[in-house]
Amino acid sequence: MMHIINWIFLIITDVFLVLLLVSSILEKEKRAACLSFLAAAVNSVVWIFFILFLSISWVSVVNTAILVLSMGMVILSLIKFFPSRPERDLSNVEQYDERDYMFSRNMLQFHPHLLEKYYSANPEKKEIDQKILQKPELGEPGHVFYDEYYSPLFEAAFTYLRSTRSAARGEAASEKQEIQTDKFVRAIKEMACYYGAVDVGITRLKPYHFYSHAGRHAENWGEKIQSTH
Repeated sequence: MMHIINWIFLIITDVFLVLLLVSSILEKEKRAACLSFLAAAVNSVVWIFFILFLSISWVSVVNTAILVLSMGMVILSLIKFFPSRPERDLSNVEQYDERDYMFSRNMLQFHPHLLEKYYSANPEKKEIDQKILQKPELGEPGHVFYDEYYSPLFEAAFTYLRSTRSAARGEAASEKQEIQTDKFVRAIKEMACYYGAVDVGITRLKPYHFYSHAGRHAENWGEKIQSTH
């Protein structure tokens, strides 16, 4: 009987680890793939050892203990420890001001007139911001994540984003097209997954989903954001 149980555990656990290995390879996660392979190898050795040497008393005791522990963990994992979360009340959620965003506050050092205006209204944030500004910028030598070869990559990404901002501007189309919602949603999800998203969801736009005031760029800093969607 114990031999059969051991074989069942060997097959189930190895199938799980092999699936994990395949998934890691498909996602090009080398570290996860290596760990999955090692785990599958060790798992196979352990259960085969139990099957071959079950007649030895201490092996039988250890085997039984591991089986009981494993079954106990499976049972515990199926128990719902936490009740379902109650639905959050979002009726009073306030919009966030983009001027308070840390990247926006960091940008103020290049615009003295905005810097004075912001800290006149928010003096409590000035001290901590000055301490942060004394540290190296993201991508600069001395920064904790600085790397001679990799740092220019995200610097280039920021430069690209700045240079393409104008492409997102323009007048809305005067003629509106009728769309099939299901096809439109499917197209958005397929494109998002194509560009690397793991999960995609669609929700109705609410005011608290976007900032109350612009604060990332000097040209429209402080302007109230109007939803035109």
